[in-house]
Amino acid sequence: MHRASLLALLLATVPAAASDQALYARLSGLTMLQDTYKAERTPTGIDFVSKSTIPTPDGEQHPKYHVEVEGALPAHGLNSLEAAAKVVAGSIRSEVDASRPQENPIAPGINVDFVDINGVVVAILSYRSSMEDRPFRQRAVMLAGDHLYVATMSWHTALEKDPAAMTLMLVVIDMVNSGEIDGLRT
Repeated sequence: MHRASLLALLLATVPAAASDQALYARLSGLTMLQDTYKAERTPTGIDFVSKSTIPTPDGEQHPKYHVEVEGALPAHGLNSLEAAAKVVAGSIRSEVDASRPQENPIAPGINVDFVDINGVVVAILSYRSSMEDRPFRQRAVMLAGDHLYVATMSWHTALEKDPAAMTLMLVVIDMVNSGEIDGLRT
C-alpha cells in the first residue's frame, strides 16, 4: 500500500494513546479558545469548532472556523520533517485546489513553510480545498520520535490570510511548549 494512503487510513482509525490524554486535556482547557470554540474529543484527538457560524446555500449554519488535532500517529520510518510533510501533502492531494498559485510548493496547490517554535521545527502546509464551499486550510505537521502530530485549521471566509487562522499557530505553540509530546524533533 502507498505510504500516503496508509497515512490517510491511520488518520481516520488510530485512537489517541493514553499518553496523549494529558495533551488533549490541556488543549481543551485553553483559555484563549473557550469563549469562541467548543472543544470536542474524537477517537484520534480533539476538535475545536467555532461558535461563530456562516449560512450555507441551503439555509443551514456551518462553523466559520474549525481546528482539528490528531496524534500520535505512526510515522512508519519517516526520518525527516520534510518527508513527513510530503506524505501528509500526498494524503490530502484529492482535496486540494491544484490551480492556486504557489510560493513554496511541496505538491500541486500546496505551499509549505518550515517554522521554528522554540527549537522545534514545524511544517505548515497551506492550501485551498476543492471540496465543500472551498475553505482555506493550514496543516501543521510535527515529527516526534516515531510519531506524527497533525493540526489542521479550516476557515470558511473569503480571506486567504484570515487573522483568525493564527488560532492554529497558537494551538501548535501550546502543543510544543506543553512538555506533553515526547521526542519532538528539533
